[in-house]
Amino acid sequence: MGLFDRKSDKKADSENESVYSVDSKFTDLPSPKNFHVYYDNGWKSISKIVRYDDKTPAYFAEFHYSRPSSIRQRYVSLYAGDSKNAPLVAQMGSNMMMTKFHFRADGEELEKERTPQDQLIEQFHESKLTWWYNWIDPVSGKKFIWKNTTRVDIEDSSKKSKWQQGWKLVDENDQVVGMFVWCKHSLKKLGKFIMSGEYIDASTEFERSIMISCLGLLQLQLIAMQAA
Repeated sequence: MGLFDRKSDKKADSENESVYSVDSKFTDLPSPKNFHVYYDNGWKSISKIVRYDDKTPAYFAEFHYSRPSSIRQRYVSLYAGDSKNAPLVAQMGSNMMMTKFHFRADGEELEKERTPQDQLIEQFHESKLTWWYNWIDPVSGKKFIWKNTTRVDIEDSSKKSKWQQGWKLVDENDQVVGMFVWCKHSLKKLGKFIMSGEYIDASTEFERSIMISCLGLLQLQLIAMQAA
């Protein structure tokens, strides 16, 4: 049985694609800007297309996640448009253990390697693996942390679906500045990424670096779910 129940997903797709898996009180950000993440061509497609609220394309993400751990074989390419024929604006690659990232934007390559203090923190909560990942924006140098949310963030603890998870992005003051929330029961849409407008509007490069890091982590989580 794969990631989804085909019958219930088909019904949900036709009725409502905006049933999200995290309570709305966790997505109330100042001047929020939404990016809706879809499979490019059905749920088996590894490529993703990101759209604005009005459905116009924002980005196209092409994933290269081969089994070998070589950084050259595990990377994400981000295009400003609806296909890989659009301008390439950023690339990010990692080794298998996610201890080193390369980020390239507008022809400039930057490398970030985590210190031992920044290594992946693994926590188990009700048999759910929680990931925290320290992300330094390679353009501004600002430090953020991607935190994988669990049922502890959900008001109704009686809900048992493992899809009640997402990613929240916090700054060094532990203020939530962005979040990815899953769209439940859909073969077409993964969810939406919500970012504080004050951060996004400040820099296009910042928007792209945060977007590509979110998409990279999302793909790794999808791989983990498929293997579970």
